[in-house]
Amino acid sequence: MRRAILAIVFSILIASPAFADGLDSQHKAWNVFSITQQGEQICYITSSPIKEAGNWNNRSDPYVLVTYRNTGVSEISVSSGYPYKEGSKVDVSVDKATNYRFFTSNDTPNIAWARDVAEDKRVVKNMIRGSRLTVKGVSPKDTWSTDTYSLYGFTKAYKRMQELCDSLRAAAAIPVIAPVQATSSPAEEKKEADSNKPAAQ
Repeated sequence: MRRAILAIVFSILIASPAFADGLDSQHKAWNVFSITQQGEQICYITSSPIKEAGNWNNRSDPYVLVTYRNTGVSEISVSSGYPYKEGSKVDVSVDKATNYRFFTSNDTPNIAWARDVAEDKRVVKNMIRGSRLTVKGVSPKDTWSTDTYSLYGFTKAYKRMQELCDSLRAAAAIPVIAPVQATSSPAEEKKEADSNKPAAQ
């Protein structure tokens, strides 16, 4: 399920995350979005690099993505704008002090993510505290890229993402009750019929 959700969002963002539908708000370097896919409400925040380095020839827009699902779990994924080298790890660091090795998959070769929910939580926690996030990836042609992201606005965007999806899901859970149609008793119906009869001449 996790990879399926990421693949859905990735298919929406593949052209350019900055122009995806469902924009809710902007918080400095981070944008908050909300979409509905296959009956599930998905909220996410995304950002584009403030600095790019590498020796690639051509690639799509790189980005960092944090999704918030129905389970209340936040998941982080990154894309460098090209398929990652098979079996490679993507280095993700916050302020050069904390380094994580995101894994890649043939199922979604353009995406790398934390290995489990516990690591998702640790990365997000460090992103809230940090100021810069760096993503280093390698392509099947052994070209490389290093993308640097600003974390200014991340905390406010993250909180807004949670509030937005929680409120949308709560609203969706409220049943819609059809208004009760008033009905007349047989005695009332007879009385009304009698009143509509023409008066005797």
